[in-house]
Amino acid sequence: MLPVGRFIAKACSIRGRPIVDCKNIQLRFYAALVHDDRVIDLRSDTVTAPSRLMLEAALNATTGDDVMGEDPTVRELESYAATELFDKEAGLFVPTGTMANLVAIMAHCHTRGAEIIMGANSHICLYEGGNYASMGAVSSRQLQEDAITAQLDASEIISACRKDDDDHYAHTRLLCLENTHNMMGGVPLSHDYMAQMGELCKRMDINLHLDGARIFNAAEALKVPAKSLGHGANSVSICLSKGLGCPLGSVLVGNGEFIRLARRARKRCGGGMRQSGVIAAMGLFALKNNVSRLRDDHIRAKRLAKELQCHGFRLARHVETNMVFFALPEHSAVTKDSFAQLLAKESGIKLTGGYSRSGDMFRAVTHMDVSDEDVDRAAEAMRNTLKGMKPDQDEEMIITKRRKELFGDCALVEIIHLHDCLRGALRALHTDVNKLAAIVKEGETDNDLEKKVAGRFTVIWSVFRAHSQAEDQFIWPKLREKTHQVHGSPKQKEYEDDHADEDRMFSAVDQLLSELNEVLRKEGSDQQEKLSVVMNISQRTEQLATHLMDHLEKEETQCLPLVVKYLSKNEIVELVGLIMGRRSADTIANIMTMAVQNLAVDDRKEMIKYMKQSMENTFFDQWLQMSGWMDAEAEVEKGKFYDDGDIEAGEDAAPPIAGTADDNDKKRPAVYTVSMQTDKRPKADQNNHNNYMLQREDTMSSVAAASSLNSQLVTSPADMEKLIRAVASNPHLSAEQKNQTIQSLRDSVFRERTRVRLEEADATLVNSSPPTTTPAFLSRQSIAQGGTALSGVPVTTRTRRCFTPPSIYYKKTEGGTFVDWNGLETSAQLPADGSVPLFSAAELAPTYHDGAAATVLGCPHYARGCKLRHPTSGRLYTCRLCCDQQRELPLRDQDEPLDRYAVTEIMCMHCSALQPSNDRCINPDCESRGRPFARYFCRICNLFDDSQREIFHCPYCNICRLGKGLGIDFRHCMRCNACVSLSDEEHRCIPQKLQGDCPICHEQLFQSTEPLRGLKCGHVMHMSCYTEYRRHSHTCPLCHRSMEEMKELYSLLDNAIRMQPMPAAYLSTVSSIYCQDCCETGQAPYHFVGLKCKCGSYNTRELGRVTTS
Repeated sequence: MLPVGRFIAKACSIRGRPIVDCKNIQLRFYAALVHDDRVIDLRSDTVTAPSRLMLEAALNATTGDDVMGEDPTVRELESYAATELFDKEAGLFVPTGTMANLVAIMAHCHTRGAEIIMGANSHICLYEGGNYASMGAVSSRQLQEDAITAQLDASEIISACRKDDDDHYAHTRLLCLENTHNMMGGVPLSHDYMAQMGELCKRMDINLHLDGARIFNAAEALKVPAKSLGHGANSVSICLSKGLGCPLGSVLVGNGEFIRLARRARKRCGGGMRQSGVIAAMGLFALKNNVSRLRDDHIRAKRLAKELQCHGFRLARHVETNMVFFALPEHSAVTKDSFAQLLAKESGIKLTGGYSRSGDMFRAVTHMDVSDEDVDRAAEAMRNTLKGMKPDQDEEMIITKRRKELFGDCALVEIIHLHDCLRGALRALHTDVNKLAAIVKEGETDNDLEKKVAGRFTVIWSVFRAHSQAEDQFIWPKLREKTHQVHGSPKQKEYEDDHADEDRMFSAVDQLLSELNEVLRKEGSDQQEKLSVVMNISQRTEQLATHLMDHLEKEETQCLPLVVKYLSKNEIVELVGLIMGRRSADTIANIMTMAVQNLAVDDRKEMIKYMKQSMENTFFDQWLQMSGWMDAEAEVEKGKFYDDGDIEAGEDAAPPIAGTADDNDKKRPAVYTVSMQTDKRPKADQNNHNNYMLQREDTMSSVAAASSLNSQLVTSPADMEKLIRAVASNPHLSAEQKNQTIQSLRDSVFRERTRVRLEEADATLVNSSPPTTTPAFLSRQSIAQGGTALSGVPVTTRTRRCFTPPSIYYKKTEGGTFVDWNGLETSAQLPADGSVPLFSAAELAPTYHDGAAATVLGCPHYARGCKLRHPTSGRLYTCRLCCDQQRELPLRDQDEPLDRYAVTEIMCMHCSALQPSNDRCINPDCESRGRPFARYFCRICNLFDDSQREIFHCPYCNICRLGKGLGIDFRHCMRCNACVSLSDEEHRCIPQKLQGDCPICHEQLFQSTEPLRGLKCGHVMHMSCYTEYRRHSHTCPLCHRSMEEMKELYSLLDNAIRMQPMPAAYLSTVSSIYCQDCCETGQAPYHFVGLKCKCGSYNTRELGRVTTS
């Protein structure tokens, strides 16, 4: 057996970077567990991160299959906990403390009709989901603990025990105690009491189970060995993640027969783990090294309690272990929720509230990640927070509190934040209109400000229209359905009238803005006329803003509370999903722009959180990242954006490119391009994803480098199999990371072997030198040395000569776009470092959509005026499908499929200029003269299409689809992740079946953009997989039922049986069959053509064959 750390270090890479030692592994595997120094988490002692030494113990652990009893590290942990710590015969390692208690109850009460006795405030009773009843089929009797000692009264236990001799009662089999007792303030149960309970259970002939999640804290507080507290118990569960620093895991100890039953119960609960020695090693380290340090946690908890008491907080009880229960001072002006919220926001102190019957208690738990300095800082922060909060100090806090009480944690918060965006945008519009009026009064004009007003107004109108339509089409119909109201109820009619009034007011302001645009551009226009129009706009916008503000307030106080009252949380999520499904990429871009301009960072994050919740498992995350919104968030946090939508012109601002259209827009971040338009409709999505692409290139380069390193380790197919198995079984890698690593590994090995073969077969070409003025794309020698065609992009070896550079090479960096090389200059010389890419003549030659007519640039698939540069090989292809066609040819060196999302450079077929991806050529001397490459261009997926068909980019699929757009002729179904025509009123989605993978290709179904096929049995697969699979089988690969209606085939089989009677020797032969369609067994006459069930199906299996007399 190979230690896990060294095995994984050799076998895989994390996030595209090679792992060369255990230090890198622990840093990368547990990066998410590293705590921010600014945050002090006092919610529980389970929030600790494993130490470096603990991680090294895990990485050096020897593993085996624990379910088969072959993991030596798990066996060592179980033996150490049982024999060394508690003097028990055996132990059982389980994933969680909840499961430890559950399997203990199931093992003790393995006969039906059993009953257990427990404390009414115990963890088993309150916080384990009632699993003893739902999974263990066990009933319970709950006794009240003593308020001071947390002990159950012995006389009450005796009275609660039910004897086996009365059939009316459930039979008492078990007493459960908790030490330390969490809900009673972390109080330890004394040594004498535990011994008394052990004797009592023996006398009553029942077993005693001790929930010892924090039994080592109890032992430390009582200054006794832990084994003495568990001596009288038949079983003890100990938690490794509470205070001991282990990420997860618990150990259950008891006698051998009990552990045998518990192991079987663990299997029934799904708790069997395979190579769990990695976790067990950390648990073993925790038991041997971290128990003694619990004393420090107790000292810090007592110190924190003393400090809080000095500051006026009320303590619930004397602190004995590592838990402090406290409440706000009496007659405090602030609420529990607002105190915890502000404490976390302002000071980074996290607390858990809601303890005690009144729910007014906080619990602070000290642990190994809380230092003495942290205790002092936490106490001081709580004092300052309490002192600084006044009931009338912050109106925004009152509004937030009211919303939290009203809407709580539900998806309607997204709509509330949208209201805030609209309020902020209306205030900004009113401010801009007043500025414009002041300028016009002085006899001057400002065309830029007029454009800004028109653009902002267009955005507000489009968003408000979508919001009103959602209210009319979804919210009120849903409320009617729940309250059984008829259409046109007074309340709904009032809202519909408001929407009609708003639309008229928007139209009036729009008409005035058009008049202003004409007046400002008309030569010799009268100053009084300008002023009249502007003042009219100011008056109308003020009226509009007032009306909209009142309408939004009415929604929040009348309409949305009805939604909370009558709809469940899941129904609200589905409702918001329906609303989001009609929002186009343009509308979402407008909303995001308004959010960036008007919401605080925390509110914006909360809004996006609920948007994602309603669109779970779609590609919305990728759309946000690739369209540049994550970069915009970073820019806002850096302070580069102002409230009025302008951006600070600093050294990061990109200079304009000579000859390009809309130079001002090029300098402005993508999030603001929509708000600066003057059209009545929002423009196509202008979001920028170059930063994302630069990061993606770095990742691809790292993956390729790591794979190249691994490829040198592969000397045989067996080595390859070991590497792939190691990556596939790595639990710390996501499915996407596993696929990327394995694919890169295979590809790098293939390329390495191809390179060696090419060097051997084409040695002359490798050693030859191209002409001085036209060096190769990269010389074969530089390829052999690992050269790159583009910074960060690996080069694929070619067999054809590539000696021709582009006419001009525009290169994009963080500082902007510049001309890296100009071949049109007479003195142009190619740099010797190979930084200018070179291509074959066929790649640089233009291709045509109309074939031999050669009048329309493009390819057979698309009409377009540019070629895409392959992000991996650097070759030029007119489109993705052209690359796929070339991949089907028997070439010696083939490219990977062209990923349009990763394309960063294109070549103009008019002037052969290589340039960053854009909608038109940036070469000022190009004969295209600024015309777009295609009628439709998507900046996200680099789709160029010059045909007359309507295309839109769906932010939830993150691909371009045929149609006019979401909310126009399509909607996106969030339940089955499909774009559905609005005319399809019979759309049926099957989200439950889509949560799995395709049974043929094993790819995820829900996040697939390919067409799906639902089978007769209810299972689903990709349409392409179904077509291929259907050629050789007619039964479902999962349940083996018929995939579709088979009556026609079965009638043919009936005819075949009639036409071909069996020989006389088989006429009396009968087969026992099992029908895979009706799931019934029966008998059928034997025939070599098929065995027919009584239901008419031939989809049967023969179980046996007999000859009758």
